[in-house]
Amino acid sequence: MIGKNWKKLLTKSNYLLGLQCHKLVHVKLYDKERIPSPDDSTMYRFEAGNIIEAMAKTLFPNGIDVPRDDFVRNLELTEELLKKRLSLFEPSFKFGQTYSRGDVLVPVGENEWDIVEIKSATKVKDINLHDVSFQKYVYENCGLKIRKCFLMYINKEYVKHGAIEADKLFVKTDITKEVGDLSVGIEERIQKILDVINNEIEPSYEIGNHCSDPYNCPIKKECWADLPNGNILEFYKKEKIQCFDLGGGKLIKIPKVPDFYSEGKNPIQKKMTAIRMGENFEKHVFQNFFQNLTYPIYYLDIQTINPAIPRYDGMKPYKKIPYQISIQIQEYKDSDLTSVSFLAEKDEDPRIKFLNILKDTLGDVGTILVYDSTKEQSILKGLAWTFPDFKNFVGNITSRIKDIWGVLENFHYFDIDGNLKSHIKYQIPKLSNINHESLNVRTGEDRGLDFEKIIFTDEEIEISEINETRDKLEKEGLRDSRDMSKILEVFYEISKN
Repeated sequence: MIGKNWKKLLTKSNYLLGLQCHKLVHVKLYDKERIPSPDDSTMYRFEAGNIIEAMAKTLFPNGIDVPRDDFVRNLELTEELLKKRLSLFEPSFKFGQTYSRGDVLVPVGENEWDIVEIKSATKVKDINLHDVSFQKYVYENCGLKIRKCFLMYINKEYVKHGAIEADKLFVKTDITKEVGDLSVGIEERIQKILDVINNEIEPSYEIGNHCSDPYNCPIKKECWADLPNGNILEFYKKEKIQCFDLGGGKLIKIPKVPDFYSEGKNPIQKKMTAIRMGENFEKHVFQNFFQNLTYPIYYLDIQTINPAIPRYDGMKPYKKIPYQISIQIQEYKDSDLTSVSFLAEKDEDPRIKFLNILKDTLGDVGTILVYDSTKEQSILKGLAWTFPDFKNFVGNITSRIKDIWGVLENFHYFDIDGNLKSHIKYQIPKLSNINHESLNVRTGEDRGLDFEKIIFTDEEIEISEINETRDKLEKEGLRDSRDMSKILEVFYEISKN
């Protein structure tokens, strides 16, 4: 008989949280209101994971879903269904204060079982091994004889041709040895986390790489709140550029010039060069940039989605689908901008149309300016691989691409008064005459989520909602490409002052 007055359970998910950070697992169990609710993008990823899991389960004929709505009933049903010797989906087991519910338990022979864990990733990760090792620990202590452990994940080399073939979409890898290696010391690791969750006093903590590895901690902002502005953790990374305003007449000297990505370059030396040159350092960088620009300039913004399950023939898992192009054309300096915009329709493969619009618009000469050339070139080269007739065209335009990051990648702007704290991921801040408090820039992921909702959903959506979403996406795209011209104006003023 299962008692009602249990201590807090150490579930599989809480075990993984505890491995990352003791404070995190304690907050989740004792003060979960401090953990922000999942945003729309996170919830969408959860839903996509459920779809992938359901597709993988089709590879286990006669498998039985163990209902999970009722915690106690799930435990009781699992015990009953084990006798049927059929594959069980999401069976649950409780041993002492530990509890685990895995993805698939497969019968082998007369009395053995294999563990199969399903993931939407494209490779085996350390966190997956810890996940399965915890399952194995609980299962074996409940009396099961585990023969082997497997991880089933997405085959990144699979190419869609017609209907999705589940047996080819997934790869199943034997991780028995790796899980066995992690079984050494698992009782001690479990006990340490049990000591944390059995104590109502929140544990002390230290910040470090574990704040974002293996997952970005949801209470990271709380733990990092007392760090001073301008600390070393704000060194340049493409996903973290502080907002700044060069249009307010207050050009900021560069106090640090980290360059962790170029071999043979000492970031300290670059920092000292920038300080020694003062504002002339920025002027020199921008002057070099303008010497390499050729009119007409095409300000190009491409938005993509990268679904785990390929949507179109000739597509691999997680390959980017460009669904939106926004282009501003400037024939010469100070000339008006001409706009070109494309947003894919429902039930169409947009890739050929996308390439033809680029071919008709970008011509043979002129600089193509983007926010991040690495991203855009990767998209275009992927399309050239799929559609080899466009290989020469793609080669031409990728050779003409230059990016804003190419100007800013070696140094880090910040507000000299330390008042600006907002960060914009994968987007350059609007640099001139902007009210930072009113800054509202959506990530490409959020915009892609809106697009997928109106294009790939099976639900009925009102035409008015579809049109409203499309209008918003088109306006955002054109704004992003137009803002590049504003950034160029600011760079130009700096270069000539």
